[in-house]
Formats: sequence, structure tokens, C-alpha cells
Amino acid sequence: MEKHVYQEKKPIAGGDDDLLSNFDLSKFFKVLKNSIPWMILIIIATSTVAYLYIRYTKKVYQSVSEIKLDIKSEASLLGIQNASLDLDNITAEIELIRSKLFLAKVAEAAPIDVSYFREGNVLNEELFRNSPFEVVYEINNPAFYNRTFWLDVLDNDRITLRYQTGELEQRHDMKFGDAYNGNGFSFLISRRSADLIPPGNYSFIVNSEQAQVKSISQNLAVSPVNLNAKIIRVTMTDHNPYKAQYLVHLIDTLYLAYTDEQKVKETKLKIDFIEKQLEQTEAKLEEFENYFENFTINNKTTNLDREITEVIGRLEDVEKEIITLETALIQAESLLEAVRERESVHTLLPDLSEIPGDLSTEITNYNNLVKERALMLTSYNEQTFAVQKKTQELEIVRGRLVDILEKTVSSLKQEKVLYIRQRREINSNFRELPSLGTEYSRNKRNYQLFEGFYLSQLQTKAEFEIAQAGMVTDFAILTPATLPSEPVFPKDSAVFAGGVIAGIMLSFFLVAIRYIMDNKITTQSELERISLAPLLGVLPQYQMEKLPATKLVVNRFPKSAVSESLRAIRTNMEFLSAKKKRKVVSVTSTVGGEGKTFVAVNLGAIVAFSKHKVVIVDLDMRKPKIHSAFDDELGTAGVSTILINKHSIDESIKKTEVENLEYISAGPTPPNPSELLAADEFDTFLNTLKIRYDMVILDTPPAGLVTDAILVMKKADVPIYVVRSDYSRKDFIKNLNRLITINRFDNLSVIFNSVKASKGTHYGYGYSNNYGYDRGYFAETGDKKGIFARIRNLFS
Repeated sequence: MEKHVYQEKKPIAGGDDDLLSNFDLSKFFKVLKNSIPWMILIIIATSTVAYLYIRYTKKVYQSVSEIKLDIKSEASLLGIQNASLDLDNITAEIELIRSKLFLAKVAEAAPIDVSYFREGNVLNEELFRNSPFEVVYEINNPAFYNRTFWLDVLDNDRITLRYQTGELEQRHDMKFGDAYNGNGFSFLISRRSADLIPPGNYSFIVNSEQAQVKSISQNLAVSPVNLNAKIIRVTMTDHNPYKAQYLVHLIDTLYLAYTDEQKVKETKLKIDFIEKQLEQTEAKLEEFENYFENFTINNKTTNLDREITEVIGRLEDVEKEIITLETALIQAESLLEAVRERESVHTLLPDLSEIPGDLSTEITNYNNLVKERALMLTSYNEQTFAVQKKTQELEIVRGRLVDILEKTVSSLKQEKVLYIRQRREINSNFRELPSLGTEYSRNKRNYQLFEGFYLSQLQTKAEFEIAQAGMVTDFAILTPATLPSEPVFPKDSAVFAGGVIAGIMLSFFLVAIRYIMDNKITTQSELERISLAPLLGVLPQYQMEKLPATKLVVNRFPKSAVSESLRAIRTNMEFLSAKKKRKVVSVTSTVGGEGKTFVAVNLGAIVAFSKHKVVIVDLDMRKPKIHSAFDDELGTAGVSTILINKHSIDESIKKTEVENLEYISAGPTPPNPSELLAADEFDTFLNTLKIRYDMVILDTPPAGLVTDAILVMKKADVPIYVVRSDYSRKDFIKNLNRLITINRFDNLSVIFNSVKASKGTHYGYGYSNNYGYDRGYFAETGDKKGIFARIRNLFS
């Protein structure tokens, strides 16, 4: 008994709008298979983009060093407290390295005032410290800073200097060693060595100080590595690895030298001031000692009368006040003189605690401004706007400080005059006392005061010297500046991997889009899922030679896969209307090109092979094709002439080379095909054929285009609807389902035509598609010679 593929089709709920619930895995893999050439091209394209990005993106290199910050305070062993390096100070050290003033020192020491480049087709290569030529410049017009100058090396002696002025290009032919004087600048371009310079295009840029500092600042990063261990990391990025390493090494060197200098500078200035005070005090003490020595020699005694004890006590108090005022007056006048001379007064004041608050604040502001201006002058000249602004601020503070100091000096002088006047009054009251005793006592008191002051200064100096000796900067470079061998950007492997991954993602996105946008019916499972009609059979793709789509082929290849599939369909048809021995079969489709005529012709031949008389009637009077399937002419007699009683059936019937198979062509195209099929003459014509033949196969017009097919299908015992794989759209099935639900064609069945078989696919009795010819008859040939079709065939 023959194996058949007919099965009952039940309506499904939902429809085909839910993508997930209607996901067809076999169709997805088919779309994936057909998309493989495009996927390969997409991956190749994204990989190529990644390669071009890597190839034409300037590499960024990174040099890193690590510095350990520490200050050893050995002075604490002698009882002197000293500053330690805490976390706040580490942050301050980081900000110091990143400050504009420090970076200005770096820019001044680094050979980056002129940048040299070798011109390439796309990218320019910076030549750091290995340029074959050197430019000595003098620029009077700031507009020529940060501007590109091109240098074309013609040979080892001749060069051409080019630069833009507005929209015009200036060119000057010269030789190495010649000076060029432009309008606002002058260049002396010379070879660095006697070696041969490769001819080519070079360029250079004279960088301004601001541009140098900005470039270093933008590429510099200073960050703490371990706050507890007091370790910081200095990182520099640049397109030239040697330049990045050089700048990091220079920053480390300058920073260590700067810290060694600054950590002890403040203490040294205080010691110098105390030494000057000690010299003045020693001179005073020496004068008193000489007086006492001469007094003893001349007067042979040092005893004084007791009567002057009270006077001496009063005079001592007055003298103390006078000496205190004199000391304060000396300091105030020294400060005033230093301020007038625009000198720093920080070294003159070891301790500001006894100075009034307003004066102390002004002195602190004045010292800070003096230091800031001095530091700025190390990087800028006095004509710079920032220096002039800082000078103005300093002059304002200096003026205020001069006013305060002048008032202070005036006040101290007035107070001293009062005490001197008081002393004079006391002395006038005791004129009878020996003048020598009075002078001796006064000098003795002064000597004691200066001696105490001298000892206090000695102690202060000793403390500062111990602190200075105990403060040892122990900043160490743990990791010297590294020479980068690989760029940090772009990462070649990461970019290329990203290109490949992006290609894969885009490829699968393409597959998903093609799957979603593919509204054609591809697989049998997809057809069964969306169709309400049962599946009568499946016809594989068949292509022996370039023949019209209506060609009769089963007589030439009776054992092909198409023939076996049609035999299975013939068997399945026997189960439909099994009680009727003579059947009327209508074959239609939604649109032309789905293979209904091919199915009608070859199905009729297969039925005729079983000794049944079959007639095929071409009812598509608008576009007849049946006659071409038998290599015949349309003729003047056919269905159209029969229905208008112009010809008889016998006059219109034509025999074929297949025994028991005859056909009636459509005849001349009438103006009213639908009216002819709806007339009673068509019923009479059909009844006559049912009597004379075992099976009448009606090839109808497409049901989706005209209503003729519906009129014919109502008169058929077995209405067949042809759907073509990879050609018929899903909305065609909606038309088929409407025929069942609205027109009540409960006996309608479907033939799935031109199905591309995969390995192991069986049709009919079990012949695989390898038994016959595995290329379908209805495969499109318009793009078969295309390169994508050929690539796709490689993966088939």
C-alpha cells in the first residue's frame, strides 16, 4: 500500500502575528544558510574597518614611574619636634607636581619647544630627539607660534620651506645651514649630523610656553598608589614612547631636586636672620664689657652707695621699658626697610606670635605674594600679564604694610620719648648722687638685659640648626620611568576582536531581520501552521533544463522525485471523495507563477499512467498556458468557443503523447471570461466531460486576482490550492483561509510546490531527492549566475 502524506488540518488559534509562538526553527536555519555569504561579507567588512582603524589611528604610549615620599625626622631624638609627611601633605605633593608653575619648569628643561614630524600619507610620525635636522628660531610675532611649517627635503643639501599665510602658501628654496627671515620670525635650519637625510616631507611646530605646559598637563596623571605607604604614581601618555619616558624621567628628577631644596630653605633663612641678630647683640655686649673693664681700672672699685637703691629700682623699670621699646623699634624699622626695599620679611621674623594680629596677617600675605612672584619669575618674564597682576597685588599689600609699620614706628618712638623724659626727670632729682655710680648701674642693667637676649637667641638658633640637621628628605624612585613597548590605545587585539564580534552580531541581526521580514512561505511546517486547509502533498524543486514552468516532465522522467510526489498526491486524492469514481479536480493558486498549470498538467499525466482517462481543461482564458505544456499552438477552438457554441467538444479536444491524457485549450481570449463560466453552458460542458472521462482537471485563473476560480471551485469535487515555496507570501494563505471560512470550501486541500529539499527529505514512496534531480523546476534562474548565488551554493 502506498505511503501518503495527507493529514487532517485543524484550525489553529492565534494566527501568525506572534513571532515567538510561531517561530519556525527550520525556516530560521534556512534563512541562516542563505545568509551565510552576507554574514561572511559583514564580518570581513567589520574586520576590515577594525584593521583600518588600527592601521590609521595614532598609537598612544604610556610611561609610568612610582615615587615613595618620606621625611625622616631625627631631630625628635634631641627633643625637637618636626613636621611629618601626613596624608594631606601627600595630596599637596601631588598637586605640586601637577601645578602650572612646576610644569613650567619641566617645559623649560625639556626639549619640546620645537616638535618635529615626518609626514606620512595619513599619519604623521613625531621625531623626538632623533630628527635629522634642527631648527633654531626667533619669533617676534606670537601668531607664528603653534603653527605648522613644512620642510621638503630634496636631497642632502637642498630643502624647501613652506607655510601658510592666510589662504596663500609661501615657499622658499634654501639649503641646510641657511637662515630664513620671515615677516615676524627667523629660522636657522641645519643638519644634526653629516649622515644622509632621506628625501621626503617633514614638518615642525614652534610651541609656545603655554602650549608646552598645556600639552604636559593634559597628558600627565599623578595619583596615589598606596596612601599608607606614601607611594604615588606618575603617568605620562604620548604618541611617541621615547618622549613619554623622557618627560616622566624629567618630572621625577626635577621634583626630587625641588623638594630637597625647598624642605630646608625656610629653616636656613631663619637661622641666617638669628645670626645677624647675634652679631649685633655681641657687639653691644662687647661695648659693655669694655666699659666695665675701664671703670674698674680707673676707679679701683665697683661698689655703689645704698642711698641710690630706690632710684636705681625706678630707673631699672624705666630702662627695661626703654630697652624693650628700642628692641621693638629696631625690628619694626628693619621690617619697614625690608618692605620698602621689596624684600621678603619672612626671614626677619622667626616667631610672629608676639606681633599684633593685623600686622601679622599683612606680613603673612606680603611674604606669600613675594614668594609667588619670585616663583613665577622663574618661568615668566616681568612683562607677562600674570606677573604684572601679581606685582600689582604685591604693591597693594606692601603699601598697606608700609602704612602699618610707619604708624608702629611712630608710636614706638613717641612712647620711647616719654620713657626717656621720665628717666631724665628721675636723674634730675638725684643730681647729688655720684654720676659714675649711676652710669655704672645703668650699664650693668643694660648688660644683663642684652646678655639674656643673647642667650635666648643662641638657644633659638640651636633649635633651628638641630631641626635642619634632622630633616632628611627620603624621596625615592621605586620604579623608574618605563619605556612602553606596546600602545595603551588602541589595543589591536581588542579592536580587532571587537570588529569580529560586531560583525558576528550584525550578521545575526541581519539573519533576524531577514527572518522577520521574510513573508514568504518556506517550509512545510510553516505552511501547515498558518493554513486551515489540509496538505495534500509536497512537490520538490525540479529543474532538468531551462524549460517553461508549465512543461510536462513526468513522461520523460517517470522515476524522478517529482513523479513520485505526484503519485503520492494521486493516492491521497483517492481518499477525498472516495465514493465518486469520476472526479472533477480544480487547480488554482493566489497569483500566477505558483505552479498551478505545472501541477495540473503533470498530475493529469500521473493519473493517466494508471489507465484512467483524463482531460485537462484550460479555464484561464486571460492567460492560457496548457497548450504550451504540450508544445502546441493555442488554436482557434477551445473553451471560449465551446461555451459560445461556436465549436463542439470533439472539435476542441487535443490528444497528447501520454496515453489516456487529452486537453482542451482556453481558445481565443473572450471579453467576458467570468460571465462564460457562470453561464449554464459551462455546467453542460462540465457534465459532458464528467461522462466521457474518469477525471476532469480544471486549470483555473488565480483565485487572488479574479473571481473565475471561485466559480469553478464550487463545481469541483477536489479543489486544490497550489502554494509555491519561497514564492508565495504568507498573506496568500489568508486568501486561502477566507475561501474555507467564508466560501465554505471544506474540501479544499493544498499542494506545496517547489520545495527545496534538505538531506534526508523524502517524497512520495520514500525516494530521496537524490534519486532524481535535486534542482527544482521552479527555482529562479535570474540570479543563478550571480556571485552570491554561487557562494550560497557552496554552502548548500
